[in-house]
Order: sequence, then C-alpha cells, then structure tokens
Amino acid sequence: MSSLSGVSRRRHAARGAAQLGAAALSVPSRLLASMRAAASTWTLVAAMLAVWGVEAAVTGHVLAGRPIGLLSLGALPNVSVAGRGGSSDWWRYVSNALLHQSPLQLAGNAIGVLVVGTMVERLYGRLVTLATFTLAAVAAGCLWVAASGAGLVPLGTSTVGASAGLCGLIGLLVMFGRSPHARDHPRQAATARIRALAATGLLLIGGSALPRVNNLAHAAGLCCGLLLGGPIPPLPDHGGRRLRPAERALLSLVVTVALLALAVAGQHLAEPPRQPAW
Repeated sequence: MSSLSGVSRRRHAARGAAQLGAAALSVPSRLLASMRAAASTWTLVAAMLAVWGVEAAVTGHVLAGRPIGLLSLGALPNVSVAGRGGSSDWWRYVSNALLHQSPLQLAGNAIGVLVVGTMVERLYGRLVTLATFTLAAVAAGCLWVAASGAGLVPLGTSTVGASAGLCGLIGLLVMFGRSPHARDHPRQAATARIRALAATGLLLIGGSALPRVNNLAHAAGLCCGLLLGGPIPPLPDHGGRRLRPAERALLSLVVTVALLALAVAGQHLAEPPRQPAW
C-alpha cells in the first residue's frame, strides 16, 4: 500500500513538474503575443525605461555651467522664472509624464501601465490608448499648476511621473465596465474592473511608500479618463464602432503634438537655458 502511494506521489510530482515546465516555456511566446497585441503600451513603457536611463546617466552632470536636474530633463514646475523656464513651457506638460523620481516610482507606474494599458489597447486600439494617456497627463499638469496659482499647492515644487496618464487609462476602463457595451461582454467588463482596481491598488501602495505624491494630478487624470470614456467608443469587436474621421484626426493630432513636445524636451536638454537643477 505504501509502495503504491509512493508511486502515486511521484507521478503527481512528475506531472506537476511537467506542467510547471510547460508554463515556463510558454512565457516568452505569451510575452511576444502581448507585445504584438499592445505594441503602443509596451512602447510607452519602453520609453519610460529609456528616459530613466537618460536620467541616471546625466543627472548631476554639469552642462553649460549648470548641473542637470529634473527641470533640465522636462519636469513641470509650478512657477515660471524668466530665463530659467517653468510652467509656461508647454512641452513640459507632456515630458514630465515620462520622468520619475525613483526606481520604485518607475516600477509601480510601469507595471500599472502594463496591467491597464494592454487591455485598454485591446478594447480601444493604439491611437485611443496613447491619446488618453497624453490628455490625462496634460489635464493633470494644467490643474496642478492652476491649483498652485490659487495657493492650494506650495510654490517652488515640480511634478513628474506617468501616474496621471495611468489614471486616465484607469478611468477609460471604468467607463467600459459601466457602459452598455459591457452587457454584451460581461467577462471583459469584469476583467476591466479587476485591472482598474489592481492598478488603483498599486497607486495607493506607491502613495503610501513615496513622498510628495501628487494626488491632485491623480484625480485630474482619472476624471479626464472618465470623461473621455463617454464619447470615445471601443472597437467594433467589443461592442463599439470605428472612430469617425474627425475623431481619428483629433486623436492623431494629440499624439503628434505629444511627440513634438518630447522632441522639444530633448532639444532643451541638449541646449539648456540658464536654470537651476530641480
């Protein structure tokens, strides 16, 4: 009896090891499939990692007589100083979304964007994903600067991070889960809610572990995503429709301006004006 029991345990162990091995071998193919299905989301995360690499390489170095800091790299401050740059630089409202203060902030935002963005891209497409992220980041920056001017936020600080854009994507997922399209796709709606909650949990954990978390920007990004989730339809395969020519043109313009803003940020770093390191 004990012999048979031992054989059975060994068979179960061998079967479990084989299943674990098969799962491990399938990871590269699943990862590749995810990259193909959500290329814009993965590109966005790759851009965040690349910018962090630039941060690590140049921060603290002296260029044109001044040390390079986050302000030189494209952070969004809430004050403008003549000859030094500031909130009057339009491109900072985009460039700040790819900068991060620490590896922990970067990791949390990158994971959150992957968790939420990959599903948003499957439901809404690449153009909507990138445009929503951009608009949420810009809206968050505008509200934060306006609140600073109204005395609600201390002056002399700056904001960076992809969390506002992430909140915009979360808002879009929430609206999908509550839209009429969800009735015909209940499993997708449930998955959308779960991913939105998971990303929100990451933001809450990061907010408790990191100093100077910009919750005002998070709220603005979320509201932007919720508002966009009303008029923007999901793809036809998910109960929606194709974008109208005017909608596609408008969203394409948003993405184009975002790319232009990043180009200006790169030029600004190569030829920095006289400014302190922030």
